[in-house]
Order: sequence, then structure tokens, then C-alpha cells
Amino acid sequence: MVPLVLHVVAGECVHVNVTNLLTNPVGFSVGKLERDASSGGVNVGFSPDQNVAPTKTRQYEYYARTDRVGTAVISDLSGATTMKQGLYGAVVVSPKSQVDGETTEFSDFNTGLARDIGSQVLVHVPGGSPQDYRDFTVTMADDDVTIGQDFMPYPTSAKADRSLINYQRAPLGDGPTAFRNAGKVPTLTAYAGDPELVHVLMAPGSENSHVFNMGGPTWSQDRFLDNSNLVSSQGMGPWETIDAQITGGAGGRSEQPGSYFYGDLRRPFTAVGMWGLQRVLDVDPLTCSIRRVNGDTC
Repeated sequence: MVPLVLHVVAGECVHVNVTNLLTNPVGFSVGKLERDASSGGVNVGFSPDQNVAPTKTRQYEYYARTDRVGTAVISDLSGATTMKQGLYGAVVVSPKSQVDGETTEFSDFNTGLARDIGSQVLVHVPGGSPQDYRDFTVTMADDDVTIGQDFMPYPTSAKADRSLINYQRAPLGDGPTAFRNAGKVPTLTAYAGDPELVHVLMAPGSENSHVFNMGGPTWSQDRFLDNSNLVSSQGMGPWETIDAQITGGAGGRSEQPGSYFYGDLRRPFTAVGMWGLQRVLDVDPLTCSIRRVNGDTC
């Protein structure tokens, strides 16, 4: 199970039906996207009630004007409890087709079937550059209200039970077995050189700042700005997002196969398991990477 990720194409209207199976009201708020007046998702001032009552279903309506939105955070702003317990997600906006009469499509990594919901999809943009790319979404979350507070002795250890990455916690990142895959690690998989876009969000309701890293590969701070600074680590707080278009694709500039750390570089959170692995596979005559498919060599 991973947090909800909805994939849409720039220029689309998005209708979301939310059914509340809980015993308390819940909300559905999406930042960055334009919205209908009844779809703000938070009760403010004289606005009509924005929440979904228990056992009821409500439709929210949004408009994704441009792919420059990148990652828009989904939040439940009806109260702090459900949001901290995992009621959050993202809407990822992809570029529209550059070819008249064709549309951008999303598919499952493994089956190739159409899929526009999930944290890992393949995006095909006709006429785009690149035409196909792997799209990953990583959600980091914590609920540690103690670490970093100003009392003596200063707390230096994070709480393991609520320091999560995509609803999961990897094995401890300290000691002789650090960063070994015990079957519980959230994994991103690609072939060396595959174009990839990694969306990162710090979950609403989190308590701390964090530092995201991809294990060495770099990305532009602003992928739409020429000559933007290249970074290999980027700080973020709750509700903030990063859209990291990896320089050189999977494996970085050298397109080096292997297993790469990704996750939080803030040491107390790394130590309790807020990390995962990217597996970059070698390209051989029996495999078809995205880049080779685009070049019609498979």
C-alpha cells in the first residue's frame, strides 16, 4: 500500500468522487490546481461546507492548467488527526502531447496496461522530449514532535514508528547491516539511462524539515529554467514538493547500474528507516529500456 497518487495531463479537468467510510467528516483539498468554488477542501469564512460527511460521497472538481504545477499535494484539512494518520496524497500533472490528435498516456511498469493511479507509472508523451519517461512519486512523513526541541538534554533520536517513506519503514540505517535490503525497502526500478522524473512530497501534518537525496545523481532546482542550479540534495518541510528530473536518467550522468540509496539525509531519520533503494538495471540484448524503445532498437 502506498499513498494516493493521481496522474493527469495538462489542460484536463479532474473530477474526484470521495466516499467517506469513517465516522468523522473528511476533506479533500488539492493545492496548486484551480478549483470549483465548492472544491476548496477547507471550511474558511463564509464558504459552503467543504467536507464529506460520514457515509456520504461528494465530488470535487479541479483544473490542471499546466505541467509546471508538477506535484500538487492532496490534504485532509477537516482536522489534524486523519491527515497525520495517512490521509494525504498527490496529483501529478504531466505535459500534454505535442502531436495533434494524440494524447499523453500512462501505463503500468510491469504489465504495460493503462494505469493513471499509483506511485510508479510510465508516461508516454507523443512528440515530447523525451517521449517516454519513468515517473516515481516518493512521500516522506514523520510525526515526531520531540526531536529538535530546545530543552536539555537535546533530543537527538527520531521515533521509528512514525518516520515513514511511502507508508513504509526500511530497516535501520546504522551499524554493520546498514542499508541492506531485508525485503521491506521501498524500491524504485529502472534501466540505466532511462529518463526519470522523481516527485517528492513532505506529507501534510509532518512535524520536521528533511533533506531529500537520490544517492549521488543530480537534478535542476527548477527543471523549466535554463542553467538552473544542479543539486544532489534538497531541503523541504511539510506540504513542500520537489520535481527532480534526474540528470542523465537512471544511474546519473555515467548511467551506472547498481543499487542507489534514496531518502532523507537528516541523520536521525535515516537511522530509523526513512530511506529506500533505487535499483538501476544494466541494459543487455534481452532487455528493452525506454531509451532503446524510443530509438526503435528493440
